[in-house]
Amino acid sequence: MPDPVRARPQSPWWRLWRDWLRPQWRLLAFSLAMTWVVALASAGYSKLIQLVMTAFQAQSPSVLWWGPLGVIGLSCANAAGQYLKEVTGYQVTNRMETELRKTMFARLVGTDLARLQTEAPAGLAARFSSDIGMVGSAVRSMLGGVTGILTLVVTIAVMLTIDWPLTLGICFVFALALVPVNRIGRRLRRLAKSTQAEVASMTSEVTEGLSGIRMARTYRLEEPLSANADSLFERLFGLRHRQYRWQARVAPLMEVLV
Repeated sequence: MPDPVRARPQSPWWRLWRDWLRPQWRLLAFSLAMTWVVALASAGYSKLIQLVMTAFQAQSPSVLWWGPLGVIGLSCANAAGQYLKEVTGYQVTNRMETELRKTMFARLVGTDLARLQTEAPAGLAARFSSDIGMVGSAVRSMLGGVTGILTLVVTIAVMLTIDWPLTLGICFVFALALVPVNRIGRRLRRLAKSTQAEVASMTSEVTEGLSGIRMARTYRLEEPLSANADSLFERLFGLRHRQYRWQARVAPLMEVLV
């Protein structure tokens, strides 16, 4: 009898880490270190401003040189950390996409011909471009999310040392945004999945339509062919319009809370 734990399907994120991201763990660790640099430098501005204001109130003349130097130092650290984090992050995702394409093509070459013929060549080709591009975008978004979370945590820790009642009040207000933002995120994920499927269908339909244009003209099928394509394009327009409308709700929501 098979082990139920071993028979359980693995998470796609775990497989992505195990097969494609773990070989680049050194670059990921360096990117995470640069993320800490960015978070500490970003949060350091608030503490530096407090120290500068305290020094001005104490009429300390030394603030005239260490204050500007502190701002310049934090800015340089933030800029360097941002640059190195972005470069290493894109290197990791680009290498992951390249290895995915290599593996996919090698498996397609060795796949049974009968199975290959069940899917249009355009649909297969779309997996090498748009599908893998979506995976890379998801990983880049995840890395960006880690940066945002670390920056938020460090900033809150610094703010608590400055004025803890005001900090707790701000945290409570922004906690109110979690419910609508999570709802928007769930809707966007569903729309993105539907849009991706529609893009693959569009690519397949356009490729098949153009490859059979001579036959369509022979049997005077131009109008049904164009009508089918127009319907497909309109469905894709509707999905993307709904997706952009949901995305546009995030910025006004956060602006009102701020």
